[in-house]
Amino acid sequence: ELQPSEVTLGSLVKCCARWQQALQLLTQMVNADFAVNSVVLNSIVKACSSAMRWEVAMWLLDNAQQFAVEADVVTYTAAISSFAPGYWDSALAVFDAMRASRIEADGIAWSSLVTACSQTWEVACALLRSMPQSSIQPDIVCLNAALKACEVSSVWDQGLALLASKQSPSLVTFNTAISACAKAQEWQWSLQLLKDMVLEQVVADAATFNAAISATEKKWQICLALWQEMPKIQLQRDVTTLTSAVSACAGATQFPNAVALLFDAETALGPNAVTYAKLLSFETNLSS
Repeated sequence: ELQPSEVTLGSLVKCCARWQQALQLLTQMVNADFAVNSVVLNSIVKACSSAMRWEVAMWLLDNAQQFAVEADVVTYTAAISSFAPGYWDSALAVFDAMRASRIEADGIAWSSLVTACSQTWEVACALLRSMPQSSIQPDIVCLNAALKACEVSSVWDQGLALLASKQSPSLVTFNTAISACAKAQEWQWSLQLLKDMVLEQVVADAATFNAAISATEKKWQICLALWQEMPKIQLQRDVTTLTSAVSACAGATQFPNAVALLFDAETALGPNAVTYAKLLSFETNLSS
């Protein structure tokens, strides 16, 4: 019976996206007394990272020397990426361990760390600001992750400060910042960011307008103006757009406009239960 060779198993590991299968191949290699190199180990850790199986990724990292492999920046970066945002302190510990091992963190490692800390805005922003001290300039992935942390924590002013300090923001950058302003009901800043997008030559998409419309729910005229602008620039409105526009009109007791939106959009968008609940809640509050 033919047995797979060392080269064959190593190649299979590198192509394997499922962590369980990758571990089985690793077991076969060890049992056959085949050499496990850094490429093989890193491929398995990356597979674990993609599945968010941080326990397995950390076991591989901690036991790399058992396979006669020295963990490198790729190994550590993949292990950091395996942590969900709620485990940011563990991601930081792995990053610190990497630097303690005299392995220099590159831009990808920093990006992975900031992303892992994207639910803790103080940590994410502090990491972003500390990167130049390590001769690493934050890339757009780092910026967007830190902005996302600001959005989640509703610290829109911190997000705007980050945005102002960086060059060449992307569409995702602007959308995240506008969404953060929307959550804080800072509609003026949302509109300013829309203007900034034009200056930066960043083309808005439906998500941009949905966030801006949500931010202007208490300014129904502006909200409707944004609603009407979308088809003019060939952007498709969806049920999220409709719900925010209906909420804006109903909240300002502009019920004819709210109902008109429902009838105009009913066939194309299909208002959902949330859309009607928004309208009914304002009508109930008004009559009570």
